[in-house]
Amino acid sequence: MAEIYVSVGSNVEPERHLRAAAVALADRYGLLRLSPVYRNPAVGFEGDDFLNAVIAFRTEAPVTDIAAALG
Repeated sequence: MAEIYVSVGSNVEPERHLRAAAVALADRYGLLRLSPVYRNPAVGFEGDDFLNAVIAFRTEAPVTDIAAALG
């Protein structure tokens, strides 16, 4: 079984979008582990700060299937 790490982040309604990402991944892959959430300034453009985190889960799904689901 593979351990998968997904970096998530948003500066547009970030609390809502990060929560939605975690719910969608949990619905598909089950138990998740979440890093702390970090606030980072936008780089290279003017914009609101980003909220960023990493979500980890274990799965037997092929990496190509996971990449397609995330795309």
